[in-house]
Amino acid sequence: MTQLSSVAGAAGCSFGPKSAISRTCRMLGHEVQYNALGTSWVFDIDGKAKVFPTSPKLFLSTRLISKKDLLTKGLPLILKTKRGDHSPYMETTVDAWLDEKGVSGGLRRYFHMVSASMQVCPFLEKSSAGEMLTNMQKVLKEGISVMYPRGGWKPLFQLWKDTIKRQGEIRTSTKVEKIALEDNHAVGVVADGELIKADKVVLSLPAFKLPEPNSYDGFRTYWEYIRASPALQHQIRLFMAIS
Repeated sequence: MTQLSSVAGAAGCSFGPKSAISRTCRMLGHEVQYNALGTSWVFDIDGKAKVFPTSPKLFLSTRLISKKDLLTKGLPLILKTKRGDHSPYMETTVDAWLDEKGVSGGLRRYFHMVSASMQVCPFLEKSSAGEMLTNMQKVLKEGISVMYPRGGWKPLFQLWKDTIKRQGEIRTSTKVEKIALEDNHAVGVVADGELIKADKVVLSLPAFKLPEPNSYDGFRTYWEYIRASPALQHQIRLFMAIS
């Protein structure tokens, strides 16, 4: 079993000013200012603190990965990650992908931590290699991994809350019982016995917690696709707009 640890702080924002969060705030008239990610450290299996590479320069100099693994496997894999098409690996677990590429030692622990941080899932056997590689590809192309909103998240939450309340409401402690459907299209939700109509419905449940389709015949194929894929079933957290 891989033994490694890191010290967590405030939640960052993937891709900083190029993120969906920044684009949303920009639409609302607010430009988010960010602080750059500082040096990240991990305690490796030998008990020593080592730099966790978050840039090409640090990747080349970190003591987390042996020079041999870096030159023979690490650099070739990073180059392929930047240029490749990763859709064939969407249903492959990170564990299986690492085995296929013969990745071990510090390089394997590096990919383990990358996958865990990007997919918010520490289990390699339950995480999608394709999703990890696609995210890594974007980081390599954009040159931005994680940044921290200056002043924290509270001002952004307040911005979103104020925007919602101007045109609607936020209900807490309200049980959503089911999605309301008409002609296989979502038209709202039933919450505490009340039908709340909507043009779009967003699900934020982990895929494996979605209810059985029953009358959701229009989604049965997708549900069976999720159910059949261990990588997707346990890793994907659906933020899905249904029209």
